[in-house]
Amino acid sequence: MHDISAKIKDRVFLKLRKFARNRRSRLARHLDRWAVEYHHQFEHRNHRFSSNGEARVLECLQTDPGMKTIFNAGANCGTWSLMAVEKFPAASIHSFELSPPVALALLDNIAKEPRIAANAAGLSDAEGEIEFSYAPNWDTLSSAVAVTGDTLIEKMRGRVLSGGDYCRENGITQIDFLKMDVEGMEDRVLRGFSELLERRAIRVIQFEYGRVNIESHFLLKDFYSLLTGYGFTVGKIYPDEVLFKDYVYTDEDFLGPNYLAVLRSETALIERLS
Repeated sequence: MHDISAKIKDRVFLKLRKFARNRRSRLARHLDRWAVEYHHQFEHRNHRFSSNGEARVLECLQTDPGMKTIFNAGANCGTWSLMAVEKFPAASIHSFELSPPVALALLDNIAKEPRIAANAAGLSDAEGEIEFSYAPNWDTLSSAVAVTGDTLIEKMRGRVLSGGDYCRENGITQIDFLKMDVEGMEDRVLRGFSELLERRAIRVIQFEYGRVNIESHFLLKDFYSLLTGYGFTVGKIYPDEVLFKDYVYTDEDFLGPNYLAVLRSETALIERLS
């Protein structure tokens, strides 16, 4: 039976390969687009918080009474930080935004919320001022690495801080949840937290992965190598699960959008997220 199934599969694949060579065929082109779109849907290339699994991750984290210190790197205008205040009533939220125009909106939006510490600065591996590309019509794409969307950009300068220095200056010894939406700056942000990572003092990290990682040259493989070396297990966020697994080369598809790293010692939390 196995030999028969293998022969049938080989014949089907042979037919598909022959048909796919006919690149001028309108039907072949349509089938290719449908197949690509199906794969995107299968891998949930979806940036909508309510339906891509991010909301479910927060629901799982809500059940952990130890969620006391949350960092939001790339906070934009503060929408996520304000939501985190409601979901984690015992937590303090530290928000960081590199872009000066957006940081002004962040400061204004959270002015009446004492549990959010808003910083008009981004996070990196050292304190200083850097140049970045600001996207005024789509500011969530602003990046110090590259803007991968087709939109107007303006060169601008902004201030960055080292996460480790910030923690020392503010007496923070542990971060329970580090959320990063920093458009290609992830490796520099993580290097800034190297001392906390070595101490296993960051419990959960959420990061984005996508086309901007082509420009940053920090691939999904690099995320896995770095984070597993610090005692994390890593998984992609899907609507109904976080699929924790080992890295394989075929994972390097730049589809994203979000991954989660959890310390392997957090067995109960990993089980809930899975």
